[in-house]
Amino acid sequence: GSLKSACVVCLSSFKSCVFLECGHVCSCTECYRALPEPKKCPICRQAITRVIPLYNS
Repeated sequence: GSLKSACVVCLSSFKSCVFLECGHVCSCTECYRALPEPKKCPICRQAITRVIPLYNS
């Protein structure tokens, strides 16, 4: 896969979730789960209030 679709944390899995409210798509589900509490976006450090899974078809 291209680097653009790679998780910014592990760089090995595909980005697979959208963080709200900031809207960034930057991480795979595993790395999101591994983020320390309170969870913040790795890109902009905004608090993550909701996570929407992405389903790439």
